[in-house]
Amino acid sequence: MLKTNSGGSKIKIWNSSTKGGSSISLPATYATPTDLPKSLYVEGFSSSSSVRDIELALEFSVGGKTFDDRVKITVLKPEITELGFKNDHMITKWPSGTKIDDPDGSTPVWKKTNNPNDPVCYTKNTSPTMFAVFNVTPNISPDITGVQVRAKVGTVVIGSASGGRISGTVIEDGSNTDGDVDDIGGGSAVPNSNAVKTLTPTFTWEVTFDGTSWCSANNIGPHTMYWTNATPLENTLYDLALDKACGYVNGDSDIPGKINSGMDSDITYDPAADHEHDLDIFSVGEGECCCHAIVFRQLVRSVGVDGTITYIWGGCSSSYVDYYKYGTWWVSFRVIKSAHDNAEANPHFTYHVETLVSGTYYDPSYGATGLISLDETAPTHNPYPAASRQTGSSLPGNVHYVDWTCPH
Repeated sequence: MLKTNSGGSKIKIWNSSTKGGSSISLPATYATPTDLPKSLYVEGFSSSSSVRDIELALEFSVGGKTFDDRVKITVLKPEITELGFKNDHMITKWPSGTKIDDPDGSTPVWKKTNNPNDPVCYTKNTSPTMFAVFNVTPNISPDITGVQVRAKVGTVVIGSASGGRISGTVIEDGSNTDGDVDDIGGGSAVPNSNAVKTLTPTFTWEVTFDGTSWCSANNIGPHTMYWTNATPLENTLYDLALDKACGYVNGDSDIPGKINSGMDSDITYDPAADHEHDLDIFSVGEGECCCHAIVFRQLVRSVGVDGTITYIWGGCSSSYVDYYKYGTWWVSFRVIKSAHDNAEANPHFTYHVETLVSGTYYDPSYGATGLISLDETAPTHNPYPAASRQTGSSLPGNVHYVDWTCPH
């Protein structure tokens, strides 16, 4: 018969490793020794139980004499407590400037305690590489070798590591006694990470000691993961830029077009606004054309798409800006456009700024594409010809103030 030092109600006994159906009850005696099952599978104690050790005793009689054999079973509870990523794109927090996981691959972005739960960024279709700390109770001695760990999103294994061991209360690499498991990888890409977007998957962690039977090491998450089209081009990759760009795009087509529309919806265009040309434009909620264009370039570059700033003005050549009077203002051109946000209909400009991406000009101030068309510029001013639309990476330093007033 089987006995347990903590009461039979604490365990279940099976004659199959699949543990299907009802648990079995063993008879007190067997007609012949061959009736005794060669393998028994024992399941006992929930992860919340404070009891970790059970003792099974098999008593049997031969020739009128009674013998027993005993085995002690220790129930282990592995649990992931920290997670970090390697080979990811370094993210900096806006506006604090604090770097996440700096240097790469040494600092956890998630911990069970102390509450860090920072985002991570990879190029689309990349299988992540991770490192993790696992706590094991109770304290084990001697070491258990041949331990494997793996992470799943749903049913997809996104990373695993083998050759580990349980040493005391941690799982660590067999050859690296630093208390964690490094280089958990080699799996499939995170499901649906095939486009520019933000995903918030939950990771299911499992551990095996025999390579066959996997036990839970807890579910953690959701983890914020940004997926870019290519390696980001910004020297400082901000979390806010990723959040906005990946949120606007949320797919794999027309990346600059979606960012252009998203910025136009989120930020009021105000030609008279005077703000820093940075991500504060999102908290302020308004900005002039150069704010829109510069931040637009930052967003597309954050997801791996390059762009260049283009200034537009009226001039008699690319070396001059020709200003004329509009009321009390000096302007260089007028355009025919409907009123938009805080810009009046048919506005006059000193200059305008757009961003060139892959041969297309984007104007996030208006949510439009193409170079803005100039309806009015300064007339001939001897010995210089009439002004026309000019473009460049910056405004020229030479200026003509033309003695002419707009009639509109």
